[in-house]
Amino acid sequence: MQMHAALIIPVGFAFIAFSNSLILMMLGMAILVVGTSASRACGVVLTTKRSKPDEAGKLLGLSASILSIARSAGPFVAGMSQEFSFAAPAYVSFVTSILALLVYYTQVYRVHKPMSLKIE
Repeated sequence: MQMHAALIIPVGFAFIAFSNSLILMMLGMAILVVGTSASRACGVVLTTKRSKPDEAGKLLGLSASILSIARSAGPFVAGMSQEFSFAAPAYVSFVTSILALLVYYTQVYRVHKPMSLKIE
């Protein structure tokens, strides 16, 4: 589910970045909200399932801290990019989400690489 939720986020940003009407922008926001909420819920579940029971709280706290820093850096980057164009924050968000998606999928594939069978 995490992988599917991660795919929805760039789609929402694309709708927002390339919209030419209010309805398309609102549709993009709805898609983005679904993707981010599903991704956050799946992230918490994966963190608690893959950690030791006595370390789950530490990892959830670290995750919340990293997300808070990222959310505080977002308006700064958006403000800087808006100096170039009114739509630049949406484009930057779209490109950043695509890059994050690529990193996510390469790391998941590296960790869960299919094993080859040796036949002798």
